This record gives sequence, structure tokens and C-alpha cells, in this order.
Amino acid sequence: MLIANTGQSLVVMNLRTGEQVQLPPGLRTPLADSKIRYIDDSAVLIALFNSGVLVAYTDAGSAYPGFPTTANPADSKVIPPVDDDYANAVVAASGGRLPNRFGLFGDSRLVVSMPLNTTHRSFVNQANVMMNQAMNIVVNAAVGGQGTAAMLARIDADLLSYKLTDVIMLAGTNDIANGSGASVAIANLTAMYDKILARGIRLFACLEYPANSVYTDATKREALHRINQAIRDYAATHPQVIVVDLFGRLIDATSATGDQIANASYDGIHLSILGAYPCALELKSKVEVIYPTPRKIRTSLTDVVSAAYPNGNIVTNGLFVGTGGSETGPGMSGDTADGWGIQLEAGTATCVGSKVARSDGYQGAIQRLTISASANDTRVRLRQILDLPAQIVAGDFVEVFAEIDINTIVGQVDAAQIYLQWRTVADAVIRTDALPAAGTDAFQPIAGTLYSGLLEVPVTAHDIVIGVRVQLDNGASCVLDVKGFEARKVVR
Repeated sequence: MLIANTGQSLVVMNLRTGEQVQLPPGLRTPLADSKIRYIDDSAVLIALFNSGVLVAYTDAGSAYPGFPTTANPADSKVIPPVDDDYANAVVAASGGRLPNRFGLFGDSRLVVSMPLNTTHRSFVNQANVMMNQAMNIVVNAAVGGQGTAAMLARIDADLLSYKLTDVIMLAGTNDIANGSGASVAIANLTAMYDKILARGIRLFACLEYPANSVYTDATKREALHRINQAIRDYAATHPQVIVVDLFGRLIDATSATGDQIANASYDGIHLSILGAYPCALELKSKVEVIYPTPRKIRTSLTDVVSAAYPNGNIVTNGLFVGTGGSETGPGMSGDTADGWGIQLEAGTATCVGSKVARSDGYQGAIQRLTISASANDTRVRLRQILDLPAQIVAGDFVEVFAEIDINTIVGQVDAAQIYLQWRTVADAVIRTDALPAAGTDAFQPIAGTLYSGLLEVPVTAHDIVIGVRVQLDNGASCVLDVKGFEARKVVR
């Protein structure tokens, strides 16, 4: 049997064997004859066939008569269309063959990780960027302000009603804040963990991290350690549980009162962009063991867009060879790779460009920017300006991806952003990424944002400006390493 999805959203069809069949929009998905009789003919599924959203065909392509005929009580899940062109493009390009189905569960610290939300303070989103979207986040069932008792009461309906492969869970802090205590939190966490594992779902259990506005005395700090130890103990006897040590990433080892590291939070509990970064590294290190991420940057000097290769690299010199680039603006100096430019965009700073040899066995070089700011809201960028290739036209989507890292941070470094802009023949910017107003804490995360690397080509586009920018405040400094850069047409 072939099942065509003529709609705009991914449909997940349940089988009574416990399997799921993903039906991506615009495609005919094959289903083995041996599995047809196990289709869960729910009311939702029947409605989709009756309305023509789903159409059944024989393997030869003719109509499949008499299917389906009856409805069963259990509804198949329907994932609604997402309001994000890049996400839809990824689903279509993958043919719906997504390797996992993640759910998020917890309190307000995970609410910011809503699927397809580009918030810069989400450690889940940052980790997913670093992993080239390896996690297919199906549902975010986090609710702000909730303790573990409320979560336990709704976990079946809000989380486990979805056929998930993995759950990321962060919960417990509100129990301490509202006075319920560690014992209640541990009992509820254990009950929820048991429910998740009983469904055959892998659990990424996040340790509670230090929150200066919650753990304000010795009793509360003791409760924090009791909760974290209980999570570790549970994982020790349940191999399906993987501990995500957010505590170890954020604790200030020199603090006698168990404070978090500087600049990790904007309100004492919720993560800032810089606090989310080490947590993203921790989550990435655990998830990629299960779902390895292929190395994204795969370019060379001969990997270029052409009529025969429309999704070739638009960027010239994506591996940063040579030193023939430019340095523009007061305080900008050093060596810059061929075809690239270091530019002072705003504020006052010194920036020294240098070329560093890679030590990971891959070819090419690292373009390094060593930056020191002497004014607030200083921005320095590494960029290329390129003519729009003939193979890319209005309505196409271009994806930008860079391997970047930021180190040796001193003071307030707001973050770094991968960016993409379109300009007219007169160099006027006609479509750009969302650049916040100066002075706002709204720059994108260090490794880019969930979908900020993709932009639709406008009608009057003439050239492209692409690169990485860093924003720093007065007295701040950092070292930015860019290891590879691509910009490609998304072929759907």
C-alpha cells in the first residue's frame, strides 16, 4: 500500500503493534502489506481519509478500495503545521524519516524551548543547533511555575499520549521554592520516571542547577543536593536513564554558598544566553552518543553552486585558507582568510585576526578573532559579500551553517550570531535576520539559533551578506574561532 499525504502537515499514523508510520506532506509513503491490518483506524484518521488529506493507493498506484472502513477509539496523533518555513523544508527534505521523537517536560526553564522557538536562552535549542537538528522535538509539555505534583497529575495526558522515543526532563526547583520539600519532589520524580520508562522511552534526566534566587539558605541548598543525588541513584539502576549534569556545568566551585557561575542567569533562576551555552554543551554530549551528528561542514574550493549543482556552497573559501582578506575599521588588524573581511560594525574595539591550524584531523584552517571592547554594545563581524548566484531565485531558501566556538570570555560578552542578509543593487538591506536594538539582551546564542541560519530570497535581492558577529560590552573580551562556513540553497 501507498498512502499519500496531500495536506500541509506531517501525519503520524499509529499501528496497533505499537509502531508508528510518519506520513510527510506531499509524498506517498509505502506501508508493507503485512502491516495494513494493524492500522489504528481512529476517528481522526478516518476524517483525514474522508476529506482527501490522506489517500490510499495500491503499490501499482491505483485506488485502494474499501480503506479505511471503521473507526477505533484510540486517536492517531496529528502534528499541526509549523509556522516556520525552515522546519517545513527540513521535514520535506528528510522525507519524514526522522530518527527520533523527543518530548520536553518540566517547568518554566524548559518552556523557553518550545519546538521551533528561536529563543536564545534555551539550552535545548542551542544544543540542537550544535547537533544539526539531531533532536526531532515533537512536544514541549513544560508549564511555568509548576511543581512535581502538578506535573505527575498531567504527565499521562500531556506527555505520554505522544509516542515518544526520548524525553528531556528538568523539574524540582519549584518544590523547593514553594515549600513542598525534597522528599515530595523525589517521590514525584521517581513516579514520573517510572511512567516514562514503562513506555519504553529513554529519559535524559537533568540535574537541578544552582539558582541563586531559590537556594537562599543551607536547608534549601541541602534539598538541591538531595534531589540531584536521587536522580543519580535512579539512573544507576535504570540504564534507560541518562543524567544531564547541568549542576556541574553551572556551579561556582569557589562559592561558599553554592552560587552559580557569573552571568549564568538573568533573574537568579532562568538561564541567560551565556548560562544556556554550557548547559547546551552538556546536553549535546549526552544526546550525540545515542544520535550521532554527522560533521556538517563538508566544503572545498571546488564545492561551488552551479547549474548542475544548485545546492553547492555559495560561500567562497568556506575552509578559511590563505591570508588575503581585509580588516576594516579602527582597531581591526591581523590576518584574515582569502575572500573574508573583519569589520568593526559598531562601538569601539581592537580585533586581531589570525589563522590557527586545525587539530581535529580535518583540512582547512581556523579563522580566529581576538576581540577587546572599550564601549558598550560593540559589534565586530567576520563577513563575506557575494553576488546572488543565477541558480538562486526569489522564493528559494538559503541555509547558513558555521562551526564556531567562543572562548576566553572576560566580562559581558552578549553572544555571537550567525547572520544572513539580502541587499538590493544599491546595497540597501531588504531582508535580514532579527537584529535587536542596542542594549537589549536579545542576541542569538553562541552557536546560532534553531532556525536563524535560513532566510527566504526576496524578489529584489542582488547580493548576500553572510558571516558571524559578536557583541560585547565595555571592558569585555573574547576569542572567536570559526572553523568552517557554508551557505546552500535548500533543495526540497
